[in-house]
Amino acid sequence: MRLFTTMLVAGVLALGIGNVRADPVQDMLQFYRQHALKEKDELSRCLVLLRSRLATDSRTRTDEAMRRSGCFDDFSGLVGVPRLTQGGDTIPDGPTVSLKLIETTLVMRIREFDADLPDNLKTALGEFTPAQLRNVQTVLVDLLSDPGGRIRVGRKVLEAFAPQQGVAYMEAVSRCDDVPNSQVTEATGVLGNKRYLVLVNGATASMAEWFTATLRYVWYPSSTTVIGVGSSRTFGKAIMQLADADNTVKVTCGSWTVPGHDIQGSGIPADVVLMHPRECGRDYRCALEEIAPLLTSTVVGKK
Repeated sequence: MRLFTTMLVAGVLALGIGNVRADPVQDMLQFYRQHALKEKDELSRCLVLLRSRLATDSRTRTDEAMRRSGCFDDFSGLVGVPRLTQGGDTIPDGPTVSLKLIETTLVMRIREFDADLPDNLKTALGEFTPAQLRNVQTVLVDLLSDPGGRIRVGRKVLEAFAPQQGVAYMEAVSRCDDVPNSQVTEATGVLGNKRYLVLVNGATASMAEWFTATLRYVWYPSSTTVIGVGSSRTFGKAIMQLADADNTVKVTCGSWTVPGHDIQGSGIPADVVLMHPRECGRDYRCALEEIAPLLTSTVVGKK
C-alpha cells in the first residue's frame, strides 16, 4: 500500500496536478495591497471593489469601476485595457541622449530616461576632454516632449549635475520597490555648479519634471532658467507607478515633492516662454540666439 501511494503521488506530481498554482486574482490583490499609495480605509475599500469586480465583470468594466471610484488614477489600471492616452507619452525619434558643445555652452538633448541613458551619457561625456568640460559655463538641457522614465536612471543622471557630495535630493513618499524616500549625492558632478537653461513644453513629464525641479528649486534656484517652448508649463506628473511581475496591473505607488512647490496636476511654470519660436528645429545655435535677449539678470532663475 505504501509503495502504491508513493507511486500515485509521484504520478500526480509528474502530471502537474499536485503543483500549487498561483491564483492571479489573489496575486493582483496582494500587489495592490502592498504597493498602492492609499490610506488604510481607502485601501480596504478599493481591495473589496477590485476583488468583487474581478469575480463578476470583464477587465474593462473592472478598470472602469476602479477609475470611477478613485482607486485607479489616470496613470494606473489593468494593463492592456484600452483608454484615452495621456499627454507626455510620445517619444520622439533619435538617440536617447546627445551632446553638442557650442563655444562655452554644452547642449544636452535627453529623449527619455530609459535604461541605456546613464551609459550613453557617460560615453557622450567621454568625447570631451576634462578641460573642455571645466570650461563649460552654461548647460542647455533639451527636455522637449521627454515623457520621463525610470527613477533609478534619473538619479544617476542627476549625479552628473550634483553641486557637491552629501546633498539630499529626490524626496518622495514611496511604496515602490527600490525607490527610497530620499537620495544623497555621491560627489560633485562633472556638470555641477554651472548655469542651466532647461527647455520644456506641455509634454515634458514625470522623471523629466523631477530632473527640472531638482535643478530649478533644490540645487540651483538662482542659476537655472526653465524655458517653455510653445507652452507655459510642463505636464504635471509627480507620481510614480509600478507594474506587477505578470504585467497585469499598474498602480501608483509613490509621489515626489520639492519643498514649497506642488507640481502634480499643475506642472512646472516656465520662467521664460517662447510661444511662437523660430523654426530652429534641433539647430541649437539658432535656439540660443533666440533665447539670449530674454536671459537678462532680472530673469534668470527668478519669477
